[in-house]
Amino acid sequence: MTVAEVEDAVRRYWSAAASKLAAELQSFYLETASIFATMSKRLEPARLVTARRNREYMESASRISYELGVINVDLLTNESAVAAYNTRWRAEQILKPSAKGEKTSTENFTHLRVSHVFQRQDDGSLKIIHEHLSVASE
Repeated sequence: MTVAEVEDAVRRYWSAAASKLAAELQSFYLETASIFATMSKRLEPARLVTARRNREYMESASRISYELGVINVDLLTNESAVAAYNTRWRAEQILKPSAKGEKTSTENFTHLRVSHVFQRQDDGSLKIIHEHLSVASE
């Protein structure tokens, strides 16, 4: 595993998210991956978080944009690495369910902090085994 491979995986991940390519985005995660999402109070299985993201972002009329900061990569072993970076994230017309019915909202995070732990698979691909998202106070 190289720094360049991890940086490329991060860029492809966000490109898939902004392009609303749900199946491609899901393919970045190992089946057993876990996620601490921005508003989550607990660790959740990636399959649950991605299902929620699909409903709120991918299947709705949302518009998504992002701007990546510097990607810091720490190679842990020949087969694993951590990528830590900031990004700006804006999503408009997100479909958020509420007690009064569905409504749309906007998210605008100017300092979204992201950590991804990647692991190389037998087929050579890099998969996310853990993701942590948090928002720095403005």
